[in-house]
Amino acid sequence: VYLPAQDGGSYIGLITREDGTYEEIVQELPLSLKQNECYKLSLWLAHADTYVGYNLPVRLRIWNCDKNCKKLQLLATSKLISNTFWEQVIFFMDTKVACKYLLFEAYYGPGIFIPYRGNILIDNVSLIEKCRRA
Repeated sequence: VYLPAQDGGSYIGLITREDGTYEEIVQELPLSLKQNECYKLSLWLAHADTYVGYNLPVRLRIWNCDKNCKKLQLLATSKLISNTFWEQVIFFMDTKVACKYLLFEAYYGPGIFIPYRGNILIDNVSLIEKCRRA
């Protein structure tokens, strides 16, 4: 992967595989997100067209999970990320239950039923803010 970081000197790459498996990472939050609240999170996403054979575009899904990584609620899903440059994506997440851990997951494109080798790059994840509601 030759794309420079959007911020700093490094970023995360996650892959999907043709056997139906995919990569995930989990982040414990310093403070829990409260039940029935709206939160805003931004990050930068890109796709590498040369990733050791994992070259197809995928999307990012963000889950509320417990300390054992059991998925509790899908909070956000990106579009299929095919751009080979950094693009800022903003998510608005409505929590149905309190959230102490976020799970970031590489996942296949919408409507795809045959698993494939793909990748997504993640950088410059923002702090989480409460949404301002009118």
